[in-house]
Amino acid sequence: MGKCIGMLLSFVLLFGISLPAVFAEGPGGQEENSGFGEQEPNDAMATANVILKEGNVSGSLNNTDTDSFKVSIPNKGLFSLYGTTFSYEVGAEINMYDDQGEKLESACESFTEYGSFYCEQTLDPGTYYIKLNSVNDTQNYGIDYEFITFVTEPGVQRISGETRYDTATNIANDGWSGGASEIVLATGQNFPDALAAGPLAYSLSAPILLTTKDVLPKSVIQFIQDKGVNKVTIIGGNEAVSLQVESYLRNSLKLEIYRISGNDRFETAAKIADELPESYEARAIVVNGRNYPDALSASSYAAQNGFPILLTESDRLPAVTAEMLSGVEMTTVVGGTQVISDTVFNQLPDPERISGKDRYETSAKMAELVPSPSSFVATGTNFADALSGSVLAAMYGEPIILTRPTGLSEEAKAFFNYYGVMNYTILGGTSAVGSEVEQELWNIANSQL
Repeated sequence: MGKCIGMLLSFVLLFGISLPAVFAEGPGGQEENSGFGEQEPNDAMATANVILKEGNVSGSLNNTDTDSFKVSIPNKGLFSLYGTTFSYEVGAEINMYDDQGEKLESACESFTEYGSFYCEQTLDPGTYYIKLNSVNDTQNYGIDYEFITFVTEPGVQRISGETRYDTATNIANDGWSGGASEIVLATGQNFPDALAAGPLAYSLSAPILLTTKDVLPKSVIQFIQDKGVNKVTIIGGNEAVSLQVESYLRNSLKLEIYRISGNDRFETAAKIADELPESYEARAIVVNGRNYPDALSASSYAAQNGFPILLTESDRLPAVTAEMLSGVEMTTVVGGTQVISDTVFNQLPDPERISGKDRYETSAKMAELVPSPSSFVATGTNFADALSGSVLAAMYGEPIILTRPTGLSEEAKAFFNYYGVMNYTILGGTSAVGSEVEQELWNIANSQL
C-alpha cells in the first residue's frame, strides 16, 4: 500500500498540486501550521532539524548534501512519510534511524524513476531520525523536495445520535466543525433518491443531512444556524422532502434552495450525475436501484474520484440511465448477477464487475479500491448512517465497510488485517453496530502493532 500511495502522491505533486498544510494545536488551543522549511546546517544527527510527527516539510538537496530531521513519537503507532522530488528524473534516498544511530532497515524505500520516497514503520515511543540524500548528479542545480508525515495510532471512535437525523448531524459536525456554506438534504425515511447523492455532496464540499418529509429536525436547524449555511440542495421530489420543508428553509431560515428530482429514482440519479464536474476518466458506477448496500459501499470511492452513481433495474437498463451512459467511457458494476444481470452488464460501456457472495463481501471488495490505514464502519441493514457518512469517508480518503450489527464478516476482517487498518470510525449507535463489533475492531487495531 505504501508504494502505491507514495507513487500516487508524487504524480499528484508533479502535476502542480501542492501537499496539504497540516495543522497542530498550539498553546491556548490555537491551531498552528506545522509546515516546515529545512534549515542548514542539518547534515548530522546532532544538527538535525526538529519536525512534528504530523506535518509537511520542504527543502532542497545537492549531491554533497545530507538533510537530517528529528522526530519524537509519544505513543506507539504507525509512522508514515510520503514525499517527492517533483521530478521523474531526479530521486532522493531516504533512511530512518533510532536514537542510537541504528538504521531501521525495512522502514523506507525510494523510487528514483518516479522521484518518490516513503517510510512506513510501526514505532515505539522515542526519538527517531530521518536522513535524505540525492541519488543523481545534482551538484550543479540541486533538487527540491517535499514530504508529509503522520502517525496512525490504534483507535475506535463512534459517531452517533439518538436518531438517524441526529447521527447525520453529528457526522456533519465532525467533518465541518469550522462551518459549511452548503448542505445536501435528503429524506431519512427511504433510500432511493439519496443513493446517488454522495459524489455530488463531496463535489460541493457539503455534508449530507437527513429530514423527515414534512418537518425539519431540530438538529438540522441548529446545524444550519451554527455553521453559517446559506444554500441547501434538496435531493428528491415533494414526496421525499415536502414543499412545507422547502418553504421553511427558504422563508424562515432565508436560505437559497436548489432541488434535484426526477420522475423516479433512476431519473433523479441521472440528474444528480448531470450536476457533477466532468470526470477525467469518464467512468460511472452502476448499482441496482432497488436496494441500497452496493451504492453505499461504492459511495466513498465514487465521490473521491468524481464518478457518478447511476441506477438500474436488475434485468433492464432504464432509458434515462442508458442516455446518461452514452457519454461514459467505462463503467464499474457493483453487485453480482442476481443484482445486475449479464443482460444489463453487456449493455454498458467497457464494464467491469465487483461483487461478492453478499453485501458484506461486496463491501470489502469495493474497499480495496480505497485502501487506507483507517476505515469507516456502518451497518449493512439500514441505509441512513452510511449515506450520511459517505462524504466524510471520502474527505478522509477512507472506505466504508458494511457490517452486521453483531459481528464483522470474515471478508471485512481479512481486509482490515491485510491492509493493516488500525483506526476505525463507527457510524451509528449500538443498535446499528453493536458493542461486539466495536470490540472486534479494537482487537484488530491493536494486533496491527
